[in-house]
Amino acid sequence: MGRFEKKIHKKIQAEQENFDVWFEKHSELLHDFQSNDTEEEVQPNGTKKLKLKKRWLLPIGFLLLLICVALCFLPLLLQSQTALPQPPAHFGDEAVSNQPLSEQELSALLSENEFLTQFQILTADKTVLKEDNSTVMTILNADLELTDYYITKIQIEYNEYYDFVSKPLYENMERQEVVNGHEVTYELYGTDDSGLFLYRMTSEKEGVKIYWEIHCFEESITEFIDSVLK
Repeated sequence: MGRFEKKIHKKIQAEQENFDVWFEKHSELLHDFQSNDTEEEVQPNGTKKLKLKKRWLLPIGFLLLLICVALCFLPLLLQSQTALPQPPAHFGDEAVSNQPLSEQELSALLSENEFLTQFQILTADKTVLKEDNSTVMTILNADLELTDYYITKIQIEYNEYYDFVSKPLYENMERQEVVNGHEVTYELYGTDDSGLFLYRMTSEKEGVKIYWEIHCFEESITEFIDSVLK
C-alpha cells in the first residue's frame, strides 16, 4: 500500500463512529424493529413511511374465535349426548313376582287372543316387574283335546328384556315355518317324566310373541299347530 492509500485509509478510520457508541444511540429503534415486522407505506406526497405489522394478531384472533365457537356449541353437544335414549337393561326372575290374573284380566286376554278360547284354562297368572308393577308376561296352564290330548304351558311375552329361566331353550330350534301369518319355530325335546313327548315352540305375529311348552301322546304337533294357529 502506498503512502497516499495509507493516508486515505487512516482518514476513513478516524471518521468512522465506534460500533458500541452507534448501538447505544439506536438501541430503542432496534428494539422496536425486533418486536414488530415493518413494511413501507407510500404516502400521497411520495414519501415513504414505515408501517408496523402485528403478524401475531391474526393467529391469536383465529384461536380466540375457535374457543368462542367451541364454548357456544359445548352445551348443545352435552345436551344431545345426555338426551340419547338408553336401551332398557335385561332382567331375570329376581326382578319379578307372580300374581294371579283377575277374572276381568283373563276375559280381556281371551277376547284379544280368540284362539285361546278353545283351551281349557287351568291356571292364569301374570309376571310383573317389582320396580313399577308392569306386566312382563302372562302364563296360562291349559289343556286342549283334539285327536291327541295336549297339556300346554302358554307364556305370552310383553317385555322382551325379561330373561326367564327357560328362555334359552327356545333359541335356535330346528323347525321353522309360517302359519297364517305366525312365524313359528319348534323342536322335539324328547319325553317328560310321564313319558309324554315334549315340544317347545314359539309363535310371533304382529309383535306378540308366545312361548309354548307342549306335552302330548303322539310324536307330532302338526294337528296342534293347524288347530291353534289356523
